Amino acid sequence: MYTSNNWKFKLVLLLLPIVGVAFLGSIAAIFLSKSDIYKLVESKLRSDLAIGYTLIDQLYPGPWVAKNGKLYKGDVLMNGNYMPVDLVSHLTGDTATIFLGDVRVTTSVRDETGKRLVGTRVAPAVAERVLKQGQNYYGRAKIVNRWYLTAYTPLRDTTGKVIGIWYVGVPLSQANTLVEKAALSIVVTGLVSVFFGTLLLLPLLRREHYLATHDPMTRLPNRYALERKLTKAISRAKRGQRSALLFMDIDNFKFINDAFGHSIGDRLLTAVAAALRKELRQQDFLARWGGDEFVVLVEVNGDVEAKAVAERLRQAVEGRDFHLSPPNYTFQLSLSIGLVMLNKESTTDPQKYLSAADIALFMAKEEGKNKVVCLTGLDDPASELNKINRTVALIKQALKENRFVLFLQPVVELSTGRVVHYEALIRLNGEDGALIAPGAFLPVAERFGLISQIDHWVINSVFNILQAHPGLTIFVNISGISLADNRLLEFVEAMLREKGVSPSRIGFEITETAALRNFTQAELWMRRLKALGCHIAIDDFGCGYSSFCYLRALPADYLKIDGSFVRDIDTNPTNRAIVEAMKTVAHALGKEAIAEFVENESVLAILQAYSVRYGQGYHLGRPAPLAEVLTASPQEKSSAT
Repeated sequence: MYTSNNWKFKLVLLLLPIVGVAFLGSIAAIFLSKSDIYKLVESKLRSDLAIGYTLIDQLYPGPWVAKNGKLYKGDVLMNGNYMPVDLVSHLTGDTATIFLGDVRVTTSVRDETGKRLVGTRVAPAVAERVLKQGQNYYGRAKIVNRWYLTAYTPLRDTTGKVIGIWYVGVPLSQANTLVEKAALSIVVTGLVSVFFGTLLLLPLLRREHYLATHDPMTRLPNRYALERKLTKAISRAKRGQRSALLFMDIDNFKFINDAFGHSIGDRLLTAVAAALRKELRQQDFLARWGGDEFVVLVEVNGDVEAKAVAERLRQAVEGRDFHLSPPNYTFQLSLSIGLVMLNKESTTDPQKYLSAADIALFMAKEEGKNKVVCLTGLDDPASELNKINRTVALIKQALKENRFVLFLQPVVELSTGRVVHYEALIRLNGEDGALIAPGAFLPVAERFGLISQIDHWVINSVFNILQAHPGLTIFVNISGISLADNRLLEFVEAMLREKGVSPSRIGFEITETAALRNFTQAELWMRRLKALGCHIAIDDFGCGYSSFCYLRALPADYLKIDGSFVRDIDTNPTNRAIVEAMKTVAHALGKEAIAEFVENESVLAILQAYSVRYGQGYHLGRPAPLAEVLTASPQEKSSAT
């Protein structure tokens, strides 16, 4: 009996430990509290959220962009693109969604009929936390009448503005099942998993962790890893160990990407990352923030050492040629760097430090690029950080309460003195009622994603003026950022229909730099506006790239010669020759020249001698409110120019 059933006995001996472990595992799973189960699932979702985000970054290199009511990752449209969310769902077992604003544009979440929930909105509590506050959200959320355990993170464009949400989650009803499956999966493998798990599972987990915390292209830590590192550095700063946070951006990198393509741009980013890494110590932390932005976190003894590190990094990039072969291109690059110090007196909020470093970077750009700017006094009301924050608040308030003011400056026919049109110039009412010049707030508006709203306000206000005063013709300045906004074009078309204003009475000015940096978009803008019958001027001619080939293709009526060349032509023979050449170029391209900064009679006389037809400047007329313009030129009230 024993002999004939020996194999059965051995089988029982083999199965007993496995069944025992299975039994104990099942009992453990049964007795886990709901809160324990939810914590286990939430921990998994946090990891999956980062893994999914990194996977999408690998699939679609490039920034997140909201354009014309659609969401793009790099050049790829995400609306209705189910591949990335389905792939993440397949790999993690979660549901996955990408939002533009609070609206689902692609998702693996389905209703009872199997239909994807595209077009539905995120819960208001989640929208408040993620979209408005820019923070992650973990916990329960109701998704179309069903409760889920969820993880959400903001999607930001290149300016840092939150434009969407990335989500992963599981239905609450499946949380217990997930834990039971995990327990049974461990149990079934039995004691063997102790050995094989060490050999096989740990490398996979290490790989998974690496993908979640590193940029796949440069192989640098990503923003998730940076935020964790920064939180620890802040804690050490509170104990007296000072650190410096450096936010860096490659100057004019967008132009390189547009001119040479993203593949060349990606290779340059990798080369810059390597150059920066070479200048840092082993213990220093270098991360890629996104796009052409890098962040460095270093422990230092004080401000002097921190500035020395930043200057060394700036010089390392400026002082070398970045050679790519093939295709045998050589680039000279420069860095702008914003610097803030972590110390025990300042905030414990990582986002506040990152915002401060970003503002310092913005200031470096405004001061001419290729600079290091150190921002101090994060909690000081008089600090630059708080000044900029107050400016942002003022702009938002002005947009809500109509607190902007338009001034009009005449453009004059130099041979007759006749006003041919006016340029609309915006001012902002300050807290004390004093007017703030555009140079003090428009760059801030561009950096913080408010410039398109300002352009809408100006265009709307100009149409109201033109409707009320049919004798006026007014030109409006358009920001480079708005060239990518088709909604603004549609707004212009709607205003022309609604206000009954002749298109020939409104013109648009686009700077040469913006036009050539965004050439395709600028050309589209200009052609659509010209087709409507509007006039176009290229502003600040001579300050940009001055590519005559490109300028010839742009359907502009006027080239405005930058005032830096005009203002001293009565004393500077070099600038006098440049202005004459620019006028000749304008005529050769079939366009008229307008000279800016005509500020005295001798400058005016030289321009007339050179047959420059139009001019603008204080000698010909200062910017003034509408009421003063109408008082000075009563004929403008009724007679067309």
